[in-house]
Amino acid sequence: MHAMKNFRNARRTSWLAICGASFLLLQAPLSAHSSVNTEASAGRHMQEGKQGKSSPFDEPSIACGIAQPAKTGWTGGRFGKRKGLPGGSSKTKLAVNDGLRWLKEHQDEDGRWDADQFMNHDPESDRCDGLGRANHDLGTTALALLAFLGDGCTTREGKYKTEVLRGLKWLRVQQDFEMGRFGAADNTRLLHDHALATLVMCEAFQFSYNPILAASAQKSLDFLIASRNTDGAWSASGQPHAETDLSTSHWALFALKTGYKSGLKVDLAILADVGEWLEKNSVAGLGLATATATTDSKEAMAALALLHRRMLSNPPATLDEKDQLVTFLLGTLPTSHGDQSPEKDLVYWYNGSYAMFQVGGEAWDEWNRAMKSALLTSQRSEGSAKGSWNPRGSRSETEGRVYATAMGVLCMEVHYRYARIPEPK
Repeated sequence: MHAMKNFRNARRTSWLAICGASFLLLQAPLSAHSSVNTEASAGRHMQEGKQGKSSPFDEPSIACGIAQPAKTGWTGGRFGKRKGLPGGSSKTKLAVNDGLRWLKEHQDEDGRWDADQFMNHDPESDRCDGLGRANHDLGTTALALLAFLGDGCTTREGKYKTEVLRGLKWLRVQQDFEMGRFGAADNTRLLHDHALATLVMCEAFQFSYNPILAASAQKSLDFLIASRNTDGAWSASGQPHAETDLSTSHWALFALKTGYKSGLKVDLAILADVGEWLEKNSVAGLGLATATATTDSKEAMAALALLHRRMLSNPPATLDEKDQLVTFLLGTLPTSHGDQSPEKDLVYWYNGSYAMFQVGGEAWDEWNRAMKSALLTSQRSEGSAKGSWNPRGSRSETEGRVYATAMGVLCMEVHYRYARIPEPK
């Protein structure tokens, strides 16, 4: 057994050396002032280059990471290793497979998921509807990649490793190599989409410890941290004096927490600042504050109130408050219409599923039964749309079918994508 362990360690060390050497060779022509030190839990210091003719993501070495399961903990045992855990069924497994297959079939050759042109992959006689916003390819692509990563597909493992690698390459091309920013500066949802892309890079790095991914993830985390509003959280646009947005702040917190757990540099004081803002703006009374209520439903805010406290290890003010939040969510369970359309926006279903999974017990069982039923009955079953979900709800209708489908898959992955975080005392 010791011999086998030593062999595995030696093989892992060899892969690290190969990856590191490949990366340094790619970056050799760059000047010293264009590099940034990135310390990851693999214990390496690597360099990131400037944007130019030879992006490191144009090279095959991005796929040189060591395919190994993520560490257990708040992010759980992904790579599909936990699919057999209670919470799913043969029907939900098939639904996830159908959703991922639909996403694969609607990915562009350059790696993106085009929010408003994805139907070009369909035959003219049977084109999907559900167009999203033309300027949201970055966020749409990030969500699609999260769905694949959650099912265990990486740059080296899984049925859809080619699609993951292609998507990551496209994301990296959208990143300013100097600033770390994903997307154009004039994007009206700059920080929202940047936070999603940052989360993807942090998860992809956590799966592989690839030094190129480490550099990209660290730079994007640094930009995210530098882009906070004065209250410690984030607006959607990143413009001066823009209103702080709960949804954007949620994805940003998720990205920072994942980066920190992956061994990247994140100041814990920043997480505390974000937690303080969330406490004030997503938890009041029953957790139904009116802040940002124009874009975030009260149901979603209640789910985030439960979820953020668990993520940040902040105990509820009282046990009654937690019970009231749970009761409120159980009063707004996922349901679907007869026309195969979700009744509520899928982002609420996702946040609610993650929050209720953390609560566990009978509350999770009740929510999960309703969620699975609603998703299974609303998933499209025929034609070019088979495997996707109709975009319904205030957010899905503007983001489109790719967004809705990625969120539907993410909902059904919750019970094996994440581990339960110990309840704060």
